[in-house]
Amino acid sequence: MQKTSAETIPFNARITPEQKDLIQRAASALGLTMTDFVFQAARERAIATIEQQSVLRLTLADVEKFQAAIENPPMPSAEVLAAFERAPRATLR
Repeated sequence: MQKTSAETIPFNARITPEQKDLIQRAASALGLTMTDFVFQAARERAIATIEQQSVLRLTLADVEKFQAAIENPPMPSAEVLAAFERAPRATLR
């Protein structure tokens, strides 16, 4: 898509006549153009979707397991200990 200005770019979509009528009716009810209505609705849905995907939801059992793992971490495996031994040491200055 070619940029038409510093602030906006074109966005095209094909919809059925029924979808157009429905959107036009809703937009008119709010005193908005179809374009403003569609972009406002899409923006709100995008924000909600991103927020929902950004939240970690745990059951009480999951929280208890997580807390137990933090409070009583397992011993590192032999592989982890060997990797630690091979890792270069940081020098403290």
